[in-house]
Amino acid sequence: MTAEVERQDAAVEAALKTQNLSMELFRGGLNSSLELIYAQVNTLTSRIAAVEIKTELLKSSVALIRALGGGRSRSQLPADEQIQPFDIFQYDNLGKP
Repeated sequence: MTAEVERQDAAVEAALKTQNLSMELFRGGLNSSLELIYAQVNTLTSRIAAVEIKTELLKSSVALIRALGGGRSRSQLPADEQIQPFDIFQYDNLGKP
């Protein structure tokens, strides 16, 4: 499943590059706003798919640990503030998020 994560991350990167190019073309007057919106939707869709794949990977890891008899008590788990986000709302070269 790690290969799937890597492929989806590559797809996200490609969609982000396309979005950035579409934004530059739009700013230069060579692209319509509709094409820019399609590029943004494609990027968002790719990012959502990446998060879903990573979530499934984490769920599978937890299921494997539980099946092998492992587990942790609540006191050993990190607090919500200590958990890092997936960084799904990264926008490059955009004036407004």
